[in-house]
Amino acid sequence: MTKVASRPARIVVAGAGLIGQAHIERILREPEARLAGIVDIDEKCAAQASALGVPYDTSIETMMGNARPDGIVIAVPNQAHFAAGMAAVDAGIAMLMEKPVCETVEQSMELAEAAERAGVPVLVGHHRRHSPIIRRAKEILASGGLGRIIAVNALCWLLKPPAYFQGQNSWRREPGGGPVMINLIHTIDDLRNLCGDIATVQAMTSRQARGFSVEDTAGVILGFRNGAIGTLALSDAAAGPWSWELTAGENRAYPRTAESCYYIAGAEGALSIPASKSGITVGTAIGGRRSMPSAAACPSRMRIASNQATIRSRTRCATSATSRGGRRSRCLMLEAARERCKRRWRSTRRPVAGRWYGSLEWGGTGTYSLLYGEMYEEDSEYR
Repeated sequence: MTKVASRPARIVVAGAGLIGQAHIERILREPEARLAGIVDIDEKCAAQASALGVPYDTSIETMMGNARPDGIVIAVPNQAHFAAGMAAVDAGIAMLMEKPVCETVEQSMELAEAAERAGVPVLVGHHRRHSPIIRRAKEILASGGLGRIIAVNALCWLLKPPAYFQGQNSWRREPGGGPVMINLIHTIDDLRNLCGDIATVQAMTSRQARGFSVEDTAGVILGFRNGAIGTLALSDAAAGPWSWELTAGENRAYPRTAESCYYIAGAEGALSIPASKSGITVGTAIGGRRSMPSAAACPSRMRIASNQATIRSRTRCATSATSRGGRRSRCLMLEAARERCKRRWRSTRRPVAGRWYGSLEWGGTGTYSLLYGEMYEEDSEYR
């Protein structure tokens, strides 16, 4: 039997920026929680606190002493996580610490050890573990339908606008504020959740695109304890729809595309996450396919295909009957298709993060996904 709280949990939010506002909104909607205060160094947040009828302060320590909340959400800039977390530990207040735990491994370990000694609960904000998409993917993997996991690929490409790094957000230009700590950390947790712990890491970063003191692009090779190999490409300066933000539809700040961002291949099948809006397609060992519940019954948008079946998503492949399973996939290159098939290509476009994301439709039978930069005319046609 679920124990119901005798009174709503009183929760303080420290850091009233983009993520802090999301927490405030959810606390206000939750019947079993009550906003107990707002902490932010920007005194403009005092007006919001006043409108909501809750205390405001610029100091976590002062707020803890005066409000004595049941818990605190720490959503301050990454570089301030350690000090904020230690203040919560000293006050004996349970915390939800937004990722990353701290700016460095050493700080993270010190905070974790201090919290353990003090008996203070700490929850890290890896919210995707509660996503129906990730939960369904985990069920599929746990069922053994893919066989032994062999290879993993993850993409996190999105183009952040200049305002994202300006004004009170300038901390994102400094160490601790790059896409590794802000975006990649979610992807790594997703892969650990789905494929198991990681044993080895090789990586390199670049800050060539923006020239900040922190990276804007990274490439990673992961060695999982189960023997699988993973590759990961990350950039917040690249115009691309292949990221969780632009495929999962959980963040209203980003337009949703029908692409995938994670690919997991096993000895008997493969999984892309998310993918088709129509549900899940499972491939058998001989290349057949069967449909699983539709999106209405299964909200996760992903697709499975066997090792001998053609994996179909918005990026279509041409097939030829040459393998034992009767099929093999051979992706047509854009130029080759244009020269050989002499078909008309129709351009469609819509804005994504300040650039254009579009698709080229071929003969009404498939869709090739492309990214448009400024090099394309908006009404371009290809023949």
